[in-house]
Amino acid sequence: MRTLRDLETILSTGLLLKLSNIPPERFHAGRFDYEEATRLVFIFYTVYYLLGAYNCFGVQAWFEQKRKELGDKAPIEILEGAWNPNRGQIKRVMELAKSLAGQGGCKR
Repeated sequence: MRTLRDLETILSTGLLLKLSNIPPERFHAGRFDYEEATRLVFIFYTVYYLLGAYNCFGVQAWFEQKRKELGDKAPIEILEGAWNPNRGQIKRVMELAKSLAGQGGCKR
């Protein structure tokens, strides 16, 4: 996985738009403000780590499954709205994905 297009292919356009909270017209035009770009980078690295443990379909499902480590919330519930990657619960999403890295996964 190297590009935004790769990320979109793995997650699906709909899931990526929901996670990043970027309006579709701006996303497809490739115009992101600083906060949106920061969220995309966070999502990119989260998916990068997950690909070490899950196949591509498993990565999508991971965002929708409730996790004990996240207070019985799904990552998609935590990554709602205009979230900031430097906030506590948001950081825990990345930490959880990182803890799974290197356990198998799909090759892209």
